[in-house]
Amino acid sequence: MTPLVSICIPASRDRPSLRVAIDSVLAQDHSDLEVVVTDDSGGALEATVADADDPRVRYHANEQRLGLVANHQAALNLARGRYLGFLHDDDRFLPGYVSRMVGQLEADPSLGVVFSDCWIDHGTPPWTRRGIAFPNGRYERFLPYVIRFPYFIPSTTMMRREVWDGSPRAWPDLVVGDLAMYVYAAEAGWPFFYLDEPLVVYRQHPEQIGFDAARQRDHSVRFWDAMHFADPEAEGLRTQKLAHWLIARAGVRLKDGDADGAKDDLARAQGLAPDLERGRRVGLRLLACAPILVAPANRLWRQFRPRRRALPLDVDESR
Repeated sequence: MTPLVSICIPASRDRPSLRVAIDSVLAQDHSDLEVVVTDDSGGALEATVADADDPRVRYHANEQRLGLVANHQAALNLARGRYLGFLHDDDRFLPGYVSRMVGQLEADPSLGVVFSDCWIDHGTPPWTRRGIAFPNGRYERFLPYVIRFPYFIPSTTMMRREVWDGSPRAWPDLVVGDLAMYVYAAEAGWPFFYLDEPLVVYRQHPEQIGFDAARQRDHSVRFWDAMHFADPEAEGLRTQKLAHWLIARAGVRLKDGDADGAKDDLARAQGLAPDLERGRRVGLRLLACAPILVAPANRLWRQFRPRRRALPLDVDESR
């Protein structure tokens, strides 16, 4: 019997959080589902997955290592459900997640993608609510939003099968490559719906790309370099986003002693969007011409930069 929902877990490391992730799906009150685990480790995850001992869990070991992007696609290709969701192996669903997402998709057959807010687990309590700059509700034309705010966590999203079936498979082979799935869905005209509720626990840890500034900025530059849109507004926003990441990468290159690389990024950013972040760009250009000042400038920045304030909220995990 074909399940209504497929939750895809593309995994590559045998760690305790994988079993926690699987259990969080199996504990959902919506039981008409399957869990598709694609193992990109060479088979090291088989025993952990088998311990779940539930016929709804399907395990597939890739014959050869596919990498992050292709492993995501492999899981989607194996999924049989009408609705497709992701859960990364270091995250977990809270009770009611599947019911809330499916309920929204069932209530509005024209919707393509539903996404929600999440709690962030920093490794020590309390959790903090992520908070996204989207009002709760439906977005008919989502492409400008996904370019301006491309901060999708796959574990917080669910889409209709038709979105994947009609989507290009040419995701950039980058750590941020899964963002292409949402960009393509929005470009195809699928409406999105945002649920302003934290329905997932997203675990932050040093292995993630966000903790590697150089890699994050480089992959973001390459991602937006690879995207192009026929819609003039979307293409203009893409150009600005690319310029933003070029400026950000220039800062990291300066810190790493690559003044010439920083100058190249800044020159390209100026050509793409002359008025974007002008003050920051000029400051970085001056530092690129006098690299001896980079270290003192970094110390000043760390001392006086504005601090992001997290809202410490007590969370009842039984909700």
